[in-house]
This record gives sequence, C-alpha cells and structure tokens, in this order.
Amino acid sequence: MKKSPANALPLPEGIIKPEVMACEDCATMPELILSTVFGKRVRLNDFDRKWLSKLDITMDGALATYNCLKCMGFSDRSILKQPKILGKSEAEARATWKYLSKKGFRVSDNPTLLSILARSVKTIAPRIDYLVSLGVKPCQMLMYPRLVFKSIQSLKFRAGRLAIHGISSAIVSRRPDLLLQSAKAIDNKFTVFSKERVSTGKIESHLILLTLSPEVLRQRIANLKSLGLGAQMIGNNLNLLRVSEHNINSNYDLLIKIGVKHSRISKSPSVLASNNGNMRKCYLALMRAFSDPSASALGDEARLAARKQAQKIVRSNPNLLGMNPVTLESAQQQAYAMKIKPTPLLLSTCPQMKRKKIACIGRRLAGRENMSGMGDAERKEALGKAMELVKKWPNILTYSKKAYETQGSRPGKFLAKNAPAIARNC
Repeated sequence: MKKSPANALPLPEGIIKPEVMACEDCATMPELILSTVFGKRVRLNDFDRKWLSKLDITMDGALATYNCLKCMGFSDRSILKQPKILGKSEAEARATWKYLSKKGFRVSDNPTLLSILARSVKTIAPRIDYLVSLGVKPCQMLMYPRLVFKSIQSLKFRAGRLAIHGISSAIVSRRPDLLLQSAKAIDNKFTVFSKERVSTGKIESHLILLTLSPEVLRQRIANLKSLGLGAQMIGNNLNLLRVSEHNINSNYDLLIKIGVKHSRISKSPSVLASNNGNMRKCYLALMRAFSDPSASALGDEARLAARKQAQKIVRSNPNLLGMNPVTLESAQQQAYAMKIKPTPLLLSTCPQMKRKKIACIGRRLAGRENMSGMGDAERKEALGKAMELVKKWPNILTYSKKAYETQGSRPGKFLAKNAPAIARNC
C-alpha cells in the first residue's frame, strides 16, 4: 500500500488505519474498499456503485479523503450517506472546502454539506457565486441543496421570470426555493393571481403561495368562491389559500352549526384558516366567559337565557373563535382577576399587552415618563388609579399605548379629563 501524501491531515485520535479486509459479501471493488475504510460491511445502491466505479476509486485515495473528512468533523454516518465523496481526491476535497469556507460555509456534520463538497469547484463556483449575488445565504443553500445543483443558465432564467412578475432579488433571497420551480409554473401561478386581481405587493406578503402548484391554487380559489367569498375578499385574505379545501369546509360547517351567519363569516374570513379543534375550544371558553355565572342558581329558564345571550355574543364576534385557546383563557382569567366583565374587545387582546397598557395609564395619570423613577408607594398609587379607571371604562384598554401619550388622541384627552376625578376618588 502506498504512503499517504506529505501534506495529508493526521489521523484523528481513535482512528486506526485499517488493513484490507476480506469481504465475501462485497460484490464490487468499491464496496470492498469502503468496507475496508469503515471497518464494517458496506453495501452501496446501484447509483453510488456505478458512480464510484467510473471514478476508479482506490484504497489509498479513499483512505486519504476519509481521513481529511474526519479531521473536518464529519462522522462515519454522514460520510456513508454520501459515499461518492470518497471517490474524490484529498486535494480536490481541500480545494472545494477552501472555496466553500470563503463563501461563508461552516463545518458541520451535515450530509447535505458533503453532497456539495463532493462536487468540483469548477462546477459549483458559478452557481454559488450567482446565488450569493442574489443574497442567498449558505444556510439557505444547505436547506435547498438542489439550488447548487441547478445549472447557472436555469437559475438566471427563473430569476428573470420572477423579476418580470415583480419579484426582486431581495424577495428571492428570503425564499430561494422559488428558483426551484420551472418558468412555466411561475408564469401559470401569476396568471391565476392576475385573474383574481391580486397585486404583487400582496403576493410578497404570502410568498409561500408561490410554492403551491397552479392547479391547487385554482381549486382553493374555486372552493372559497363556492362558499360565497368574492375575488376582493380572497385577495385581502390570501392566507386562506394556504389551507386545504377540507379544512376550510370543516371550519365553515362548524361556524354555520354554531349559528354564525354567512354575512358575519364574510366580514371575518380569516377565521376559516383556523384550526378546527382550537375553534371548538375557543367556543366553549367564550360560552363560559359570556354566560352569567349567577344564572345557574336562578333556575333553568335563567340559565337558558344566559346561554342564549352568550351564543348571541359569540355569533356576532366569530373572529374570537380564531384566537389561540391558551391566550383566550388567560385573557378571561385576567378579566376575572381585575373584576371586569369580559367583553369581546377585551378578550381579543393578549394579557401581557393589557398589563403594559395599565402601567402606561398609571404613569400617564401620575405625570411621569417612566415607572423606574417612582418609589414603591408612588407606583402602587399610580397603578391603583389606573385600575380604578379601567374598572369604570374597561374598553380604554383596547387603544394602543401610543394613543395614551398623544394629547390630541381620544384616549389622551380622556385621561387628561378624568385624571383629576380619579385622583380625588383614589
């Protein structure tokens, strides 16, 4: 056996240079060489066997490349997933890795990185250079390795087709998988959107839709239209096209079963994209929140009337059914803790934001810029004033924090007008 080259990387600790082993089950020379390198029986699929046979793999070359890869940090498991890389010489592996490291690739025990490393620099350099010019990062190339294996002409042609439809390179850098689609498929998808009068600006906010086939888009649009949604409504709620027809129809049937009118669904179509199980949980939580707890002690008629009233509120606010059940339950518990009657507007905001708004109101009533400069007693007094105000006018929590600071806004004027009265009552 020939000696390894003088510039070969040293063998890592724990790796023993194997002797040629007799492998009765090895049908070809590549399998015999790899079984010797790894110290165990290795079976290759037809593609890898033919590939390595064409490369005339040798024992010395395979061992040198194997040692180089081990020193880089690749495991046997990853190398076995890309066995054709052992048909590459150590010098070629070093040259390819030198180029990849300059482009921002980092060593990781990733079979996908090995598949790129198995290609020659001459082959992958033009493609990676072009992808980098578009703003595609190395981690994205590892996520979509087929980009590196596409021809440079194909990549440029597809990027050109996207640019014609208004998808710039900055957008492509966010979704490089768009370059994996054929130019015909890209044109067909934009034809579907143009028929529905969907602008490129709206498509940019839902780029995942461009990964769907034109047939799927047509079927989902037709299904939404069959439910009574117009083209303008679909264009304003493109997230509905991300959901399958089965889920959309199940959610629609559930809303109709609850008693939500079609006109209400049309005003809040985004609820159709919710999880069906979460919608059921939200319905039960809303029925508990809007039902009068004291009605159960007044008899069946009072309990039935309270239930009907709760159903009426839920049917009038179907958007609440699309909330996260955990967030809804937390908002409900917060309202009870603050001794505030739950309302649809209060339950539609998350508890953390309401706490920040209460602190902002307290700081505004105290005339301070921040809470950190206030003592414990002053802070407690300010929050007490804010709570008194919120209990009297709970819907004030539905405004933004910035509105409280603006004198000309409705909440700003409201706080300025009621601060003296709150101060006297607290």
